[in-house]
Amino acid sequence: LAGFGYSPIVAAACGTPTAALDAPGVSVVINELGFGLIAKDLNDMKSKIEEILTDYDKWSQRVYENSLQFSWDISADKWEKFIKSFLKV
Repeated sequence: LAGFGYSPIVAAACGTPTAALDAPGVSVVINELGFGLIAKDLNDMKSKIEEILTDYDKWSQRVYENSLQFSWDISADKWEKFIKSFLKV
């Protein structure tokens, strides 16, 4: 799950935005779901952290709201529908 970007989702659910280096899985979750900012390299990391901290309340609210699309209930419902589509139940 870590390769998928599970940690930024959990952080977002706590209202904590993520600043991270570009890595498969993590960068997709952060960029596409708006959970924070991706740094190109370590030098860029400082500016990404500062950008988040400059308007932390806005970032915190945004990442939390974006995280609400993920829940165990929603995931279980989707998996159940997926499995039933093959079983034709």
